[in-house]
Amino acid sequence: MYIPFDSEFLVAQHQGEESVSLTEGYQINFNLPLKVDSFGSWTSAQGLKYPERSLYCRRNNLNGTAIRVGYYNDAATNIVSAEEGTRPHVGGYFGEVWSTLEERINFKSIYSENTDGAFGVVGDDGNWTGLMGMLIRNEVDIAMQSMTITSERYQFVDFTMPLIRSSTSIMIRKPSRRSFNWNNFLRPFSNELWLGVIICMIILTFSLSATFYLRRMYCADEEVEYDIMESFGYVYTSFCQQGCTNNPSAVSSRIVCMIIKLTATVLLSGYSAYLIANLAVHITVLPFTSLETLLRDRSYTLGLLANSYSVMVYKNTSDPVRQELYKQLVEPHTLPRTEYLAMKWICENSKYAFLGVHDTFFNQKCTFDCRIVAAWKSDWRNDLAMPVAKGNPYRGIIENT
Repeated sequence: MYIPFDSEFLVAQHQGEESVSLTEGYQINFNLPLKVDSFGSWTSAQGLKYPERSLYCRRNNLNGTAIRVGYYNDAATNIVSAEEGTRPHVGGYFGEVWSTLEERINFKSIYSENTDGAFGVVGDDGNWTGLMGMLIRNEVDIAMQSMTITSERYQFVDFTMPLIRSSTSIMIRKPSRRSFNWNNFLRPFSNELWLGVIICMIILTFSLSATFYLRRMYCADEEVEYDIMESFGYVYTSFCQQGCTNNPSAVSSRIVCMIIKLTATVLLSGYSAYLIANLAVHITVLPFTSLETLLRDRSYTLGLLANSYSVMVYKNTSDPVRQELYKQLVEPHTLPRTEYLAMKWICENSKYAFLGVHDTFFNQKCTFDCRIVAAWKSDWRNDLAMPVAKGNPYRGIIENT
């Protein structure tokens, strides 16, 4: 009889009329003998006594058991490499997690590379390809890969607890700095600001002219004449930061002139600050910011990871925008088999966009010399975990380590 590692199998034995001992038994794997440990006891006087430690605190050593690990070699997420006769080296985020697990719970890995297509999709014959197919056929125990947890996959495999929670984004190469445009000098002025400046000039013009005529009417000692045209010329030249030869002598007119100068100074300071910031700060203008604008742009090629869940979603979607994106921007082109290759294509082609996991790209983008930005980011966040063969006895200890 085989008692799996994750079973809670107890044997009760009488130790007299008022005492029972409890023993738990399990096998680390099918080829190893039954392992028996004392679990607790029961007596009529003291009742039940059982261990305070949880199941996987008691079972925390696999004694060098071999676990079959499936992978596909993708430098963006995990690297598996080895020279002949040496122990394989794993890298990347999930590779580091797996190496830590090996040390802590004492097991060894037997690696099997998948070569027929990344994560895997349902083929025309109804069978899964890729890593999903290897797990379903029980060729491996676990896949050392970040795979999105979906209801379709969960019907056929189990998953560890989520290791990454991230959204889906469309990544492109960062557009180059926009070229110089003479309109930048007028950009600080919006239509509302232009209207405000004109109204302000009109009010100040009439105010200066009114103070002149009132002074002339009651005192008749104002030497400089400020009719409507002269007043407008004074306001206009002040706003252009030009001085005037003649200045009014009346206190009321000088107060208006001071207000004109202060208004012109504030306006110039605001304009200068905005213009300098606009010319100095690099503002990235994205070619699209949604799936709809990407479809209207039509100059980009959209890539999806070959044989992945994203291909299944976009190919079988009922959403008209995604349907058109797949038909026009995805289906006619070759899809990258790895995320590393997708990153390479983004850097080589300024008109190539790739839909993938946001955190995977932005944690690894330093691999290449180019800058990668997210032109569009989904509001929906996905849970990524390592898939485990259905009913595999080692899922629990992996999750609880």
